[in-house]
Amino acid sequence: MPVDFLEFPSNDYFHPVTIGSLRVRGNLFFAPMAGYTDHITRALGYFGGADVCMTEMISAEGLARHNSTSGRLLTRYSPGLFSQSPDSDTMLGSFLSSFREEPLYVQLFAAGPEALIKAAEILNTTYRPSIVDLNCGCPMPKICRFGAGAALMRNPALIGEMIKALKSVLECPVTVKIRSGYSQGSLSYPRVIEQALIAGVDAITLHPRTQDQGYSGNADWSCIRHAVQIVGGNIPLIGNGDLNSPQDAKRMLEETGCDGLMFARTAVKNPEIFHTAKSFLCSRSVGSRPDAIEYARAHLKLAVDWYGERLGSTTMKKRLAAYVSGLPGSAELRKQLVTAPDSATMSALLARIQD
Repeated sequence: MPVDFLEFPSNDYFHPVTIGSLRVRGNLFFAPMAGYTDHITRALGYFGGADVCMTEMISAEGLARHNSTSGRLLTRYSPGLFSQSPDSDTMLGSFLSSFREEPLYVQLFAAGPEALIKAAEILNTTYRPSIVDLNCGCPMPKICRFGAGAALMRNPALIGEMIKALKSVLECPVTVKIRSGYSQGSLSYPRVIEQALIAGVDAITLHPRTQDQGYSGNADWSCIRHAVQIVGGNIPLIGNGDLNSPQDAKRMLEETGCDGLMFARTAVKNPEIFHTAKSFLCSRSVGSRPDAIEYARAHLKLAVDWYGERLGSTTMKKRLAAYVSGLPGSAELRKQLVTAPDSATMSALLARIQD
């Protein structure tokens, strides 16, 4: 399990959850985010206090065909991957210099069970994940046109078949992440949950927006409350959507009765959200912790080391813009970061802020 510098007492809000055969130390999860939650981001999330971090969604078809991109997305964080580790004289640097990712929570997307079976066989033999999640919630048109992601919300029976296919092969628990439906006129999540339960799913995460909403509008937490009633305590029901603060975390738990929470965009901007949320839920101070700039500098160093100067610095522009969001003068700072010619310039800008 991930190393945490702080232990938080269990209570009605923060507590362990059991997903199939796996007992997770707490109930705050880092959501899968395409283009964001690579192994470096997940390591930072674990330091920030996440109990489980999920990979970016991975094509089951690509994995079945041994596509190199799919394989790279399954990289586990390990200090041995990097030629240079962050400075070990800080709490964050010391963690990153020794952390090895466990558990590995993999998310797959597919349009049907056939590719999932082949992908699951490869996962078993090569990657040995701790949990595998089926993506039934991605709203992106290029994924939905393929018949995957949130497009599956139109076919609850097919989702059940896909979960059964994964369960028949995998040696680890199987979960599913869903939306409330494909459109406002067709909220199919109750039927999807019923099919998933019949198929033996080990946990469900619900993002209560429809596919046609994308990430706009408000998440309808009443759907999460209804989903909790449908599940009836038989498996964990994880809530996702519009979790922007520790106060939101407590409010979702109180209003819906869900078993856990999954943070997404907020955690990209501020990995410390997990510790601050635990502190709020457990009425305990987290003490002195790294600020956003310390996270940003460590992230930049590891990204350039792993991806190389060109790709690493380009990829980090959007990441650094997220880290500095909300800081004094952030609009001008974001402009300077996204137009910086190289990682050295970015690092100097961040150092200037921290000083």
